[in-house]
Amino acid sequence: MRGPGVGVSLDSASPSYHDRFRGIAVAWEKTDAGIDILREHGMDFNIQFTVMRDNIAEITPVIEYSLKKGAKAVNIFFLVCTGRGQDMVDITPGQYEQVLTYLMEASRVYEKRIMVRARCAPHFLRIAFQKDPRSPLPGATSGCIAGTGYLRITPRRGM
Repeated sequence: MRGPGVGVSLDSASPSYHDRFRGIAVAWEKTDAGIDILREHGMDFNIQFTVMRDNIAEITPVIEYSLKKGAKAVNIFFLVCTGRGQDMVDITPGQYEQVLTYLMEASRVYEKRIMVRARCAPHFLRIAFQKDPRSPLPGATSGCIAGTGYLRITPRRGM
C-alpha cells in the first residue's frame, strides 16, 4: 500500500467468530459494510488479521475475502500476549513455523493480486531466507512497524 490508507481489523471470514471475539453481535456486518464504503469512495485499505489458536484455520479464507473486497494487502499479525491479549493463549512454536511457511508461499501465490505480509514477525525472514536466500520477499518485515509505519486510531478514549 502506498500513501495513506485504512487498516481494517478482521478476526475471521466467519461473521459468528468475528462477532464473538469482538463481543458485538453485528461487528462483522458493520466491518464488511465499512469496507464497502471505503471501496466505493476509492480509499485504499488493507485487512489486519491476528493469528490466534482459535482462528488459525481462517488465514486463507481471510486472504480470499480481502482479495474479493479489493484490499491492497492482508497483514498477518502474531499475537503479542500483553494488554487485552495477556490472558489469551498464543499458537505453539510448531504452528508459528507452519503459518510463517504458509505465508511465504501465499505471498508468491497471491503476489499479482494482493500483497500478503507477515507483520511483527522477524522470524519470517529466517524462513524466507532458508527457502531462497537470493530472493527478496516483497513486503517482508523484520520487526514491529508501530510508530514508524503504523498509526492506530480507536473509537474509545483512554486506550
